[in-house]
Amino acid sequence: MKHTMEQRRHTLEEAFFQQEDAKLISRLKDLREREDKRRALAEASGIQNPDLLDKLIALNMQPETVAALSLIPLIEVAWADGEVEEVERSAMLQAIEARGEKLNPLQHELFERWLQRKPAPDLFAAWEHYAAEVLKQLPPAQRQSIRQDLLARARLVAEAAGGFLGFGKVSDEEEAVLRRIVKTLTG
Repeated sequence: MKHTMEQRRHTLEEAFFQQEDAKLISRLKDLREREDKRRALAEASGIQNPDLLDKLIALNMQPETVAALSLIPLIEVAWADGEVEEVERSAMLQAIEARGEKLNPLQHELFERWLQRKPAPDLFAAWEHYAAEVLKQLPPAQRQSIRQDLLARARLVAEAAGGFLGFGKVSDEEEAVLRRIVKTLTG
C-alpha cells in the first residue's frame, strides 16, 4: 500500500510538472513569436522603440501594412502635380534608406507600381483615416516622433522637383497634400 501511494504521488508530481513545463514552453513560444513580430515590424517600419513596436503589435499591425502605410503619403506628394519626376522617385528612395530601411521585394513591386500609375484617391483617404486612428492610440511622444519623421520625408519629396534646379519651391498641389498629412497626423 505504501508503495502504491508513493507511485501515485510520483505520478501526480510528474503530471503537475509536465503541465507546468507545458505552460513555460507555451510562454517561451509566445515570447519568441512576439520578439519575431517586433523584429519584423522594426525592419519594415524603421521604428526601433520597443514600446511603440509593442503598441503596434497590440493593434495587430503587420509589417507589410506598416511599410506600405509609410509609403502612401510620399507617393501622394510625388503625384500631387500630376506626374512623378525621377528626382521625386530618388527622393523617396533616399527618404526610405535614410531610416535604414530597405524595401522587400513585395514592397518594392508595390512602390514601383504606384510610381508608374497613380493610386486611386481613396487609398490616400483610407491612409488618413487609418493613420489618425492608430496615432490616437499611441502616447504623445511616439505620435510626435512619427509625425516629425513622416513630415520630414514627405517634405523631402515635395522639395525634390521644385524651384530652380530642384531647389526652393514646393508646388501649390504638393503644399496642399503636405497640409492634409499634417492635419491627419495632428488630429
